[in-house]
Order: sequence, then C-alpha cells, then structure tokens
Amino acid sequence: MSSSWTALEGVRRAHSGSTSRLQAPELLRLLLVLAALTVAGILAAAATGALAAATALRLASLVGLGLVGFLVATAALAGFDRLQRRGRGASAVERVKVAPVLLERAERRLELAVSFAAQFEQLRRELRVVAEQRLGGRGLRFESEAARELLGGEVWQLLAEPRAADKFSAGVERARLERLLQALEGV
Repeated sequence: MSSSWTALEGVRRAHSGSTSRLQAPELLRLLLVLAALTVAGILAAAATGALAAATALRLASLVGLGLVGFLVATAALAGFDRLQRRGRGASAVERVKVAPVLLERAERRLELAVSFAAQFEQLRRELRVVAEQRLGGRGLRFESEAARELLGGEVWQLLAEPRAADKFSAGVERARLERLLQALEGV
C-alpha cells in the first residue's frame, strides 16, 4: 500500500532561491541610525524655529515610541522566524529519518481502515476532503456528475456515503482501498 499513500501526502514546494536580505542586527542598526537622524532633524527644526517646541517634542516622542514598538514586536516574533528557518534548513539526513516514521504511520492507518469500519470512516472523511480539494483545482464540485465520472462510480460512492456498520466490523476491502487511493492520485 505504500505506493498509494502518495495521494495523501501534501505537495512540498522547494524554497525559492535565497535573496540577499539584511540580517536582523544590520536591520536594527539601520533602524537606530534612521531614528537618530529623524530625531536630530526634528530637534534642529525646533532650534531654528521652524517647529514649535511642543510639536518637536511630540514628533520625537512618536519616533521613540515607534522604535520601541518595533523592537518589542521584533523580539516577540523572533521565535517564529527560527521555527520557519528550521524547516527549510533541515538536512537531508533529518528528512530521511522522519520519512519512514510518517510512512509507517500511514501504512498503519491504511491497515486499520481495512480491519475496522470505524477506522475506515475516519479515513474516508479525510480522503473526501482531499478529493474535494483536488476536484476543486479542476473546477469541479464533488457532488457533480463530472466528478463522479472522473473518480469512477465505486470510488465516488465510497467517499460519498458513510458506511452504516458496527464500528468493530471489517473495514473496506484492501483492493477497493487501493483503487480509491489510485483514483485520488489521478485527479
């Protein structure tokens, strides 16, 4: 069944080529210099009489508050940036170690779906969502006749209606589950 599991896997998109962006310390230094220059300009305008002292004080305070707000937001979001980079920077060895575990779980779920009707019902609901998404990508609704023809009558019927059975009764036959997964791969 491992060959049919690909219908359930999400599409991985490779991270587009790296762009030359400013790193956090460089960006912080640049921001501090810009804030300092802005405050100096405001104070110079107040000294020459172009701005009233109260207005200059308000503007300098706003620049300072904006800088503090930016620093607080940057510190709060720094953890999320590390989480995002971690996924992209995972080495091939780390990805290979994770893949067998996920495949083993998928195999186990498929085996349980064959063995127990309740397990198949859980899987059926998830597979129906996958089918609806894939059909939606083609501009079709699951309930349409075109979707029924594309999936095939047997597969559409398996996905469309829950099986009213004892939850400890046997699930779906292995061959039918294989056909269902292959039909989803073809959509």
